[in-house]
Amino acid sequence: MGLHLNRQECDLTPLPSVPKLMQSGIRMPALHVNGQWQTESATILEIIGFEAASKQDRDMVAATWQGVLHRTDSTLTFFNAFASIKLRHGSSRMRFIRQLLRPLVSIFFYSLIRLGVWRLKPQDPADFADQFRPVNDRLKTQPFLAGDAPGILDVQQFGIVQCHFSIPYQPLIAAMLEDPELNEFRGWVRRMHDQLVDYPHLYSAGHFGDQYTRCESASRGHKAVFWLGLLLYLMLLPVTLSVIVLLILKTVSKR
Repeated sequence: MGLHLNRQECDLTPLPSVPKLMQSGIRMPALHVNGQWQTESATILEIIGFEAASKQDRDMVAATWQGVLHRTDSTLTFFNAFASIKLRHGSSRMRFIRQLLRPLVSIFFYSLIRLGVWRLKPQDPADFADQFRPVNDRLKTQPFLAGDAPGILDVQQFGIVQCHFSIPYQPLIAAMLEDPELNEFRGWVRRMHDQLVDYPHLYSAGHFGDQYTRCESASRGHKAVFWLGLLLYLMLLPVTLSVIVLLILKTVSKR
């Protein structure tokens, strides 16, 4: 989204390179620039031109991740959401290959989240809206978190919103859409939609007004390719599990 706001073109791929996998596992987002991989979202946004935020502001945004571990509550919903993402970059041949290989990334994230649920045993807050109240308070005096125009905090916060809507957990979604004390927050979401009106991966579009276009789903053929790839990985389950464990260890060790 930061690249899109800055009108900077890129090849958006769901698959890290093999050297990147061996270096630090699967960490997203990742940006390859000047011969190096960057995997911290704040660092990436600063590299492409956004001004850094204070630790207090970063903590305010990071606090709004509550509920994200519910993404794997339904295994079928989780994988179907990944299958439905339309790939837009690269040749048709490259998109086919990426769609066939992408289930490995999906299995990785599914396993990582389930591991997090098992280890952390997270408890839902009494009110999911509470995590957004500091953000809402900031927006009472200015249109964007960064001031008069979107900045690094807006991009990061809006990314979290898209994550929540991409595989919705209903109590969390209801808090964002219906809580009477989050009017400024919802107004900000609409303003961010206006800024990113032609961005193709707005999962919250359609929830905040009919004027915003919902994400275009992958074709039936590409969905079938994803499920075929998932089936192949399951048929090679011992090998798949070994690769997933290796990637998780590499990913966690780099944090």
